[in-house]
Amino acid sequence: ANDDMIMVNDKERSIRTHTKKMKLLFDAADEDGSGRLDSEEFMEIINDPTVIKWLGAMGFEAAHFNAGDVFELLAGGKEDISAEELVRGVSRLKGPATSLNLSLIQRDHNTTRGIVKELGRTMKAISENLGVSLAEEFSDMIEKIEAAELEAESEHEEDLEPVQESRRISERIFDGPLEEEDPEALARMNAVQQFQHKLLKIVNGFWFEIGFAALIMLNICIMAAQIEYRGLENGHLLYTLSMNSTEPMKYSYQRFSEDSKTVWPAADDVNLFFEYFFGAVFSVELVMKLLALSWRFFKEVFNILDFVIVGVW
Repeated sequence: ANDDMIMVNDKERSIRTHTKKMKLLFDAADEDGSGRLDSEEFMEIINDPTVIKWLGAMGFEAAHFNAGDVFELLAGGKEDISAEELVRGVSRLKGPATSLNLSLIQRDHNTTRGIVKELGRTMKAISENLGVSLAEEFSDMIEKIEAAELEAESEHEEDLEPVQESRRISERIFDGPLEEEDPEALARMNAVQQFQHKLLKIVNGFWFEIGFAALIMLNICIMAAQIEYRGLENGHLLYTLSMNSTEPMKYSYQRFSEDSKTVWPAADDVNLFFEYFFGAVFSVELVMKLLALSWRFFKEVFNILDFVIVGVW
C-alpha cells in the first residue's frame, strides 16, 4: 500500500511540475497578453533552440516535427489555444516515441498515399478511354490527393531551408540570454545595458559560482574554529568557578586551566579579520548580482536569503 501511495504521489507531483512549466512557457510566449496563443506566437517557441531542448528534456520532442503540424495537433483545428489546452495537449503528445517508430509510420503513410494516388490516376485513365465521366466526389478526391502531394513537396523544400532562430522565449523563461550571444542585440544596447550584460555573464559564470562556494566552505570552517575558541573560553570560566567553589564539582575542568587567549594567542584578531573579510566579500557578491539581475534578483529564494543575511551583518 505504501508503494502504491508513493507512485500516486510521484505521479501527482509530476503533473504539478508539468503544469507549472507549461504555464511558464505560455506566459513567456503570450506576447499580446490575450491569454491565448496563436500560430505566430507558437512559432516563436519552435524557433527557439533552447526552449526546444527544454521541452525535449520533458519528453516533448517538438524539434522533429513541422511547427504548423504541432500547433494543429495542440489546437485541434482552432486558431489559438489557452494555457489549459497547452498543458493538456503537451501532456497528451509527449512520450517515448522513437525516431524509428516515426520513420516506420512515415514509410507506411507514403506507401499508402502512393497507392491511392496511382489508383486515382488509373481510374481517371480508364474513364477517359471509355468516355465515361467520373463521379464528382471521386474527382474531388483525386484533386485533393494531388494538391496534398504538391503541398508535402513544398513543405519538404521549406524544411531544407535554414530556419531563422529566435531566443526571445528562452530569455523570458530563463531570465536572460543563454549560450551564444547575438551581435545585433548587443549593438542595440546602451552603455548601461552592455555593462549589465557583461556583469550578468560574470555572476552566471562557472568560476564565479565555484569561487563563492569555496568561500562559503571556508567561512564554515572559520565559524567552526570560532565555536571551538568560545568553548575554550567557557571551559576556562567553569575551571575558575570550580577552583573557587567550596563544594566538589560533578565534572573536572583541569584541561581548561589555561585561558583561551593563552592557548590561541591571535584568535581574536584573526576572527575579527575574517568577520570583516567575509562581510565585505559577500556584500560585493550581493551588489554584483543586484546590478546584473535588477528586479529578477528577488525571484530567487536563495538570493533573498543572502540579502537578509548580509543586511543583518
